[in-house]
Amino acid sequence: MGDDARKFQVRLVGHDARRQYAYALRERLVAACLQPGASATRLAFGHGVNANLLPKWIKRGGPGNSDQSLSSNT
Repeated sequence: MGDDARKFQVRLVGHDARRQYAYALRERLVAACLQPGASATRLAFGHGVNANLLPKWIKRGGPGNSDQSLSSNT
């Protein structure tokens, strides 16, 4: 399987060039980041996502937070 299979698919690119990623894919990446020894930067790079987004997604969708909070644009 090629590297393209690991990349996140962009759901929509808005008029301001912000990419929107599917909720299920964000949720999976956040869960992977929360594993012991996981590198958020390495995971982001490997999936074609800007590493600055992951801390935001983790904060919004981490343990104790509502799952729907991951559905925002960033």
